[in-house]
Amino acid sequence: MAGEMNSWDILLEAVEDLELNMFKKFKLKLSHIDYEGTDNLSRGLLEETDDAVRLAGRMCEHYGPDIAVEVATCVLEGINQRDTAAKLKRKKQQALGPGTPAEDYRKKYRDNVAREFHTFKEVNASLGENVTLSSRYTKVVMITNPLGRSEREHEVLGLRERHAEVRREDAHPAVTIETLFQPDERGQMPQIIVLVGGAGIGKTVTARKIMLDWARGAIYAQFDYAFYINCREINLSQQADMLSLVDLISACCPCGKAPPEAILASPEKLLFVIDGFDELRFSLDQPKNKLCSDCVERKPVEIILSSLFQKTLLSQSSLLITTRPTALQRLGQCLKEERYVEIMGFSDAEKEEYFHKFFREEEKAIKAITFVKRNDTLFAMCLVPIMCWTICTVLEQELNEGKDLVQTSRTTTMLYVLYISSLLKCGSDDLTQDTKKFLSRLCCMAADGIWKQKILFHEKEIEVYGLNHPVLLSLLLNESVLRNRMKCVSVYSFLHLSFQEFFAALFYALEDNEETGELRTPGKDLKKVLEKYRKYDTNWILVVQFLFGLLNEETSEYLMERTGCKISPRVKEDLLKYIQIGQGITSCPRGVIDNLHVFHCLFEIQEETFVSKALEHFTGIVLEDCILSQYDQMVLSFCVRWWTGLDCFHLQSCLVALEDHENEFVPGPPDRSHQHTPQAEESSPSPVSLLCQALGKPGSKLKTVKLWWCRLSSTICGDLARVLGTSQSLRELDVGDNELGDLGLQLLCEGLKHPSCQLQTLRLVKYQLTSTVCGDLATMLSTSQSLRELNLEGNDLGDPGVRLLCEGLKHPSCQLQTLRLLSCKISSTCYGDLAAALSTNQSLRELDLIDNLQATKVRLLCEGLKYPSCQLQKLWLRWCEMDSACCGDLAVVLSTSQSLSELDMQGNKLEDPGVQLLCEGLKHPSCQLQMLRVLWCELTSACCEDLATMLSINQSLRELDLGDNELGDPGVRLLCEGLKHPSCQLQTLRLWRCLLTSAVCGDLATMLSTSQSLRELDLGENYLGDPGVQLLCEGLKHPSCQLQTLCLQRCLLTSTVCGDLAAVLSTSQSLRGLDLEGNDLGDPGVRLLCEGLKHPSCQLQTLRLWHCLLTSAVCGDLATMLSTSQSLRELDLGGNDLGDPGVQLLCEGLKHPSCQLQTLRLCMCRLAGTCCGDLATVLSTNLSMRELDLGFNSLGCSGMQLLCEKLKHPDWQLQKMRWIRSRLNEETQQKLAP
Repeated sequence: MAGEMNSWDILLEAVEDLELNMFKKFKLKLSHIDYEGTDNLSRGLLEETDDAVRLAGRMCEHYGPDIAVEVATCVLEGINQRDTAAKLKRKKQQALGPGTPAEDYRKKYRDNVAREFHTFKEVNASLGENVTLSSRYTKVVMITNPLGRSEREHEVLGLRERHAEVRREDAHPAVTIETLFQPDERGQMPQIIVLVGGAGIGKTVTARKIMLDWARGAIYAQFDYAFYINCREINLSQQADMLSLVDLISACCPCGKAPPEAILASPEKLLFVIDGFDELRFSLDQPKNKLCSDCVERKPVEIILSSLFQKTLLSQSSLLITTRPTALQRLGQCLKEERYVEIMGFSDAEKEEYFHKFFREEEKAIKAITFVKRNDTLFAMCLVPIMCWTICTVLEQELNEGKDLVQTSRTTTMLYVLYISSLLKCGSDDLTQDTKKFLSRLCCMAADGIWKQKILFHEKEIEVYGLNHPVLLSLLLNESVLRNRMKCVSVYSFLHLSFQEFFAALFYALEDNEETGELRTPGKDLKKVLEKYRKYDTNWILVVQFLFGLLNEETSEYLMERTGCKISPRVKEDLLKYIQIGQGITSCPRGVIDNLHVFHCLFEIQEETFVSKALEHFTGIVLEDCILSQYDQMVLSFCVRWWTGLDCFHLQSCLVALEDHENEFVPGPPDRSHQHTPQAEESSPSPVSLLCQALGKPGSKLKTVKLWWCRLSSTICGDLARVLGTSQSLRELDVGDNELGDLGLQLLCEGLKHPSCQLQTLRLVKYQLTSTVCGDLATMLSTSQSLRELNLEGNDLGDPGVRLLCEGLKHPSCQLQTLRLLSCKISSTCYGDLAAALSTNQSLRELDLIDNLQATKVRLLCEGLKYPSCQLQKLWLRWCEMDSACCGDLAVVLSTSQSLSELDMQGNKLEDPGVQLLCEGLKHPSCQLQMLRVLWCELTSACCEDLATMLSINQSLRELDLGDNELGDPGVRLLCEGLKHPSCQLQTLRLWRCLLTSAVCGDLATMLSTSQSLRELDLGENYLGDPGVQLLCEGLKHPSCQLQTLCLQRCLLTSTVCGDLAAVLSTSQSLRGLDLEGNDLGDPGVRLLCEGLKHPSCQLQTLRLWHCLLTSAVCGDLATMLSTSQSLRELDLGGNDLGDPGVQLLCEGLKHPSCQLQTLRLCMCRLAGTCCGDLATVLSTNLSMRELDLGFNSLGCSGMQLLCEKLKHPDWQLQKMRWIRSRLNEETQQKLAP
């Protein structure tokens, strides 16, 4: 066969031989040649083509090089240039050379494929005519590497949720049909391409286009043969049927007996196009020992395909497989080194191109696309080719009848209703009496098919359902004749899967009638459908959305009028209750909805009263890790507008898409040369404009908006500013970790300065701000009367920016109380300005300078802090590269400031001299500091005498954190002297990881028996051991000990010390909390503890025994303790090998009427679900239990379903339950949702 270059040369030579006059005639004839039904090159395009080179190029591009030569021959003969035509034929024959039988067959096969795939039957059954592929095919956007998506995403919904990526060309490398089999960035040539896409996204049309272009010689010259295998046809093969790969290839070659030896001689030149993998009813993940390697060996079809996929057959051949996302996991199990390409749908430009191809009349095309572009919902839906076709079909019907398109419905449901109505009108005027019966039976079959995951129906099934109506059958179902080995079989399918889902929804919406009485219907148990929806079964998501849409009053009346089908009002009541009790929501703590699909259902019904009632018990939206298209925003905006109790709107890690409605209202074809001007950019809509309109509605109760890490840009800020300027309820706005930049904040400040703005907290973390915008912030601070907290963490403000900010802080009208400047690259010259602001500002109470300050600049800051008018209460100076030299100035502040109560200096290299200086300030009678954190500051025992002296003098300090410093026993021994002093007021002392041993515990015990102020002591991660804690217990048992909380995490304790601790528990009247996490107490140790806990005098409320080497053997003792203790409220047994038997024993104590426990933690306790029945009984009888943690156990669905049964028990008091990673399916998690 001629290569592309040969065909090009031959064609170019023939066209160049034409004289100018004949060249014009050639173009004119070419514009209406209609070669074998192929679309013609447009007359306008040909008129622009004024030279032979360009004409030959456009012909080769349009027809493919080889077909272009044949077309040119026909044109030449048509304009009486027979000599030139004959010469062209001879040249082509010479280029082909004397063909071998194999070459002749290859040419014949290509010609046959070109004819077979040249046309296709549209799903518009009312027309019943084939259309040429070229007249409909419109390029779709394809991207590489779509992995990581939820494999259970519904095909139609998933596409809509990912619509934004069509517009983000840089998100993934873009590919085209021509480049699918080109080497990747590493130079590797792919052998397996997987085309992923939802239903109706264009997978089959793309596959057919590939076959057609290959046959025409336009692509994939490396393949001698391309075989198209339709998985729907494959399903018709019975499991008992045996066939070989040669049989499978022969079935693709209807043009005569295929020469298998010649075809299989070069396997690297074979391409198999497998269309619709997701429709296969059998698994291809076959074991290696069942696979075959012989192309003529007959095996069941699943073995043949599996061998082809797993490369035991024709390992050098190439595969192109199309599938829906729902089958990705199944497909991935039988492939290796595959390349994934995702079909995203139409870009905005392709949507318009499709409309112009569909409507052959330019005027209608312009009207339709203009109308659709004005409706964000419809325009977003056109992303999906099947939806684009459906919309075009409906609009064409409306335009042909002279109707106003503005009246066309905005919901998916009404669009389908209009389409079905238009089909019925096309059928006959005498269908009315048959329609109701037919539709009722059709709906029954549709629902039955969804339950059985069936999309093809045989003639026998059509007869069983009574659907063999002479007109209606062909209108609403597609008939296909499929080859099943030696015979042909007629099968029927709905126009598209989404139509089957629509009719299934209608089945559950209709009132019961006699039309389906004798059929074996799937049953109208709506609860079962909603259960499937709750566990996110992809087969039912769109069904339920259609169900809501069908309940719209106008839609119901329209259906009744057109079809005689009556919608049941009871279904509407059931669905309202379903939403109201939160069963459609994944989890709704405190009335929060976190499931976007719930809003899609409410949008479909389009009734404000219904939406308002459905949402009246909910207060917030929290959506995470999803992509929100304009369509989704339209849905959310509709629901928010009628949600009177909305308090919180939170998007986290969401991608918010912006539609590109370029030339939105300009009639005519798209103007590709249009360029945005800066003015147009400023006035262009933002991604959240629809939402902001709804959020800013009059009378809104919205208090909190969080748009965190949503990759938003400055375009959103104008809309947010308008909300700030109008909302009387909004108190908190968090737009952190977005690329809003200076321009965005400048717009935001306009809203903040508005007199009506009531915002109190603004978080702009990692907002990509610079010093440029700080002047605007300063003006806002001097104007706003409501703003109390401003978080600018992680922005590159630098010294110039903070200097400008200080001007606003110094203004008398500034009301700011908290300013966070963590990691804002402040380095040198601005601290004088900060000091001036602190000395002037009367409102600022908290300043966060973490990871900024330099030691040399502390003195400047301290000047402001010492000022009598400074009102600062909390100062955060963590990780600020401070040293001991800074502490002298801070000491002066401590001795002077009458407001400073908290100072955090964690992670600075203060060392002993620095803390010694600080102590001088702390000893001053005027010092008001209540909390000091100097953990991880490289301290030793050398500073402890100064600390002790300070503790014996200071009357204000209540909390001191010295953790992670090498104080050692000598240092703490000195500290104890200060703590024992009658004047010491310290209440909390943290000495975790301070290199302490048992040697210091006697001193600590004496201190505990003496101190009248200390309430909390943290000795975690020290080497105390049993002897040390035994000494400590002597102090704890002393009647004068006032300690309430003792932390002994990971202190090398064993069961030996538990008798002493038990004695403490039975004696101490103050101890309320004991943390023994990470000690090897074992069962014997906890048995001893239980004796203390059972004592009537025990006052302990919280006991943590995480990871203490406990087993089920101790659970009987714990149960007895729980039935006896009147004080214990919280017990943490996590990380112990209790198992189901242990928890079953524990439940005996929990069920006891005297048990007062409120919180039980059983995380990572090796539970397998057997204990869940016992826990369920506990929860229905125990009136004190409020929180249960079962996380990280293998409870499974059966175990947790036992708990589910008790959820509705009238005595159920539980408020929190955690089951993270407990191996539950969606259905069980839904049942456990509050």
